[in-house]
Amino acid sequence: MSASSDAASSQLAAVLTDLRPLVGARLHPDAELVLPAPPGPCLVAVGHEELVGVLVNLVGNALDALPAGRGRVEVALRRGDGAIELEVRDDGVGIAPEHLPRLFDFFFTTKPPGKGTGLGLSLVDRVVRNAGGVVRVASEPGRGACFTVVLPTATEGGPT
Repeated sequence: MSASSDAASSQLAAVLTDLRPLVGARLHPDAELVLPAPPGPCLVAVGHEELVGVLVNLVGNALDALPAGRGRVEVALRRGDGAIELEVRDDGVGIAPEHLPRLFDFFFTTKPPGKGTGLGLSLVDRVVRNAGGVVRVASEPGRGACFTVVLPTATEGGPT
């Protein structure tokens, strides 16, 4: 795996490069995973391994939400003023509205027994909040879900 030059920040290109092999084994032959082209130099204010973990959890959940493993998961990247938005969108089963308020609770899962621990999204939320960011979710049952991670950018010397 790639490593960041600074434990408190990570190059987004290296994170995206490391992501595909980590989720590739979970990819059904009828599923499509679309990742953005690695951006030019782009530091975010969270450690490399932590950000890889965030994306592995979000992409893994999106793949799990595809009916019979078929469908599309897309990771998009937008740069803003002092922040980066990473969006993980799927065209899976979606999330029931009554589950949305609890998604980031420890041990909450909508997966069947033995398929999920209920830790992934709570850890995603914790990593992102500790970096000064936010996670947003939008979903409609039967139409998929979209998780947006907003993280502050960083400089070589640390967060901006």
